[in-house]
Amino acid sequence: MTMTLHILDCTLRDGGYYNNWCFPRALTEEYLRAMAAAQIDIVEIGFRNFPQASFLGPHAYSTDAFLDTLNIPAGLSLAVMIDAKSVLVGDADPARLVDALFQPRDSSRVEWVRIAAHLGEIAHCRPVAARLVELGYKVGLNMMQAAGKPSAYLTELAQMLQSWGTLDVVYFADSFGSMNPAEVEQVIAALAEGWHGHLGIHTHNNKSLGIQNTLAAIECGASFVDATVTGRGRGAGNSELEILLCEL
Repeated sequence: MTMTLHILDCTLRDGGYYNNWCFPRALTEEYLRAMAAAQIDIVEIGFRNFPQASFLGPHAYSTDAFLDTLNIPAGLSLAVMIDAKSVLVGDADPARLVDALFQPRDSSRVEWVRIAAHLGEIAHCRPVAARLVELGYKVGLNMMQAAGKPSAYLTELAQMLQSWGTLDVVYFADSFGSMNPAEVEQVIAALAEGWHGHLGIHTHNNKSLGIQNTLAAIECGASFVDATVTGRGRGAGNSELEILLCEL
């Protein structure tokens, strides 16, 4: 199956670790115009969070009210990310917590929601994904810290995700930037044994292999890839968007 490549820029979300997600409005809107001009498919504008005790800027919450104040170019798809742990709280109903964070898609500028989950949390995310789909969103699941895991275990997780029938894309994250292209190929092969839809990769640049790993993933069939402007992101940063676009 041939799939179109989708580029997702998450500068304001992953780069927000540097400044508590507090980007000046003028800079945000200049960035959005640049993303539209570069024909980026999806912009992950930030996290979607419940209120926090310490100060965090607007892109830590990315509320619909905030997004409605921004001048967002036509045709640019917006995404937000939620941490699985924020909606997997004790005995609380995950679907009700989703409802506390999201209104129906037709009342929101957001098109995509990505659920970031540690591997041990993934099995509990089914009602989260199901409720988001009911609300009208496209849903991705990001498998964090996928490096170094046995192929059989990854295939088992992928089969479970396939059985849900709710996800639009399954991502895996090289959270510590420890992978090389051969390991990327191994992970994609393992996931593709169980998941038959879109696969994506989110790289980190600890070994300066972010771009190489992203390109290797594309060669192996990944159809969603992440990048950030100048590689700005948590820790050592991510694949540099401008270099990725040149390579493509």
